[in-house]
Amino acid sequence: MRPNIAIIGAGITGVMTALACARESASVDLYDAGAIPNPKNLSWAYGRLWKHAHENNAMLQPLAAYSRNYWHALIGGVNSTFGCHTQSFRVVDNVTCQHLTQLYESLDIGFDVQEPDASVLSQQLNISSPDKLLFIGDDAMLLDA
Repeated sequence: MRPNIAIIGAGITGVMTALACARESASVDLYDAGAIPNPKNLSWAYGRLWKHAHENNAMLQPLAAYSRNYWHALIGGVNSTFGCHTQSFRVVDNVTCQHLTQLYESLDIGFDVQEPDASVLSQQLNISSPDKLLFIGDDAMLLDA
């Protein structure tokens, strides 16, 4: 018997979930508030960044953490057609940096914090404020949409 699955939200996560379920012979219905594809939806493009750490979204964070192993298996090796592993970059203040440090440590995700003047990336991003830090997380995947 084929399972019937309804997926709410036709962004990159919903579409990839629907694709994975369909490949396992499930019957999938995909619903979205707008048209599919929705030209106003930001996740319809040639490439999207998926992060494992969502510090400002209490509902998405557990889902992202739970799906981490799935995304790693989906991306697989270097020559994956789904995307590749990459890093996320945030320009943050000290308080946000401490919060992110705790979150990344609790999720066992690698990260690096750099002073703006010590980083070539900081110069390229034009970070001139001395009270800002560059937080680099090893938690991202660039998906080929």
